[in-house]
Amino acid sequence: YNGVYVLTVKGFNKCTSVGSLTVNIKPLIKPELRSNANELCVGEDALLTTTNYSGGIEYLWYEGIFPTGILIKTTKIPELVLKPTQGVHFYYIIASGPDCSSSPSALLKVDVKVIPVPEVCNSFLSLCDGSELILCARGNTSFVYNWAGPAGYKGVGQNPEIIKNVTILNAGEYRLVVSNGRCISDTTATRVTILEKPAKPLIVSADIFCEGAIFSMVATSSPNAEKFEWYKNGILFTTSQENSLIIANAQSGLQGSWTVVSVKGNCKSIISNTKFIAIDNSLEVGAINTGPVCMGDSVKLQATFVPNASYKWQGPVPFIPSVYDPVISGVPGDYSVTITTPTGCQNNASTRVSV
Repeated sequence: YNGVYVLTVKGFNKCTSVGSLTVNIKPLIKPELRSNANELCVGEDALLTTTNYSGGIEYLWYEGIFPTGILIKTTKIPELVLKPTQGVHFYYIIASGPDCSSSPSALLKVDVKVIPVPEVCNSFLSLCDGSELILCARGNTSFVYNWAGPAGYKGVGQNPEIIKNVTILNAGEYRLVVSNGRCISDTTATRVTILEKPAKPLIVSADIFCEGAIFSMVATSSPNAEKFEWYKNGILFTTSQENSLIIANAQSGLQGSWTVVSVKGNCKSIISNTKFIAIDNSLEVGAINTGPVCMGDSVKLQATFVPNASYKWQGPVPFIPSVYDPVISGVPGDYSVTITTPTGCQNNASTRVSV
């Protein structure tokens, strides 16, 4: 029925008038369906648009897959605004006239994604210089995790690469942004403080202590330390607030390899060099003499023999030889001897001479 239709009107006196009309009948072509974005974040509007028809056409909007889709709205204009929920949605449209309808449009897919909520494992971290910085985030493993921090740091993932041997330059905020497609989270951060580690201490002490004497060690070269951990043979022996360890009565159990660690806050120094300390056992010593003797005779004093020891005698006779068995003139009275071992330990004994 397409073509030109001519109308002739005849009046009186054979007067005529002619008019024409062109008729063009077209089918409703298959509409096109478009969206402002095929990927949306929860809470965003989806703007659906379609082919614009003239002449009293209605637009039937469906959600689902043809022919089982659900009619969600009918409009007179070729657009529809929706606020879809999280998940994947499918839409199609049919244009409908007074006597006919179009074929359904091609299927339109709209993926509505959740906006991530970033969560770090630690909001604050206090580390000692020279230690390792380990960043961590919780959440969906399918999301993309991007970190940015001091000194140009960039990291990717819930557990980005470990930063080793940190210094004061690594202190500051490590900001995290989480992406789920085009849906991007707010920014959260882990705030990192780098604390100074005490200097390596040095043990100053004698190498040998006499049994029963005062046992003492001093940790030097670590002036800013708040306390000191003392280790014997690798096992923690005690902790002191001062940089010295003093024990009034040295016993054999103190002999061994000693080390010390200085502590400031949560930071510990490098362990000191090992100091080996020996405990010299006390000697049981005595003194005797060859008296009684007659007046004018000599008498021999005799103390316990200790190899390489030194002897100091005192008594009524002056200038007694410094040997373990001196011979002196027979002068009555009390004689005492101090025996000093090669390690510096001293023992005393006495004897009485009768004439």
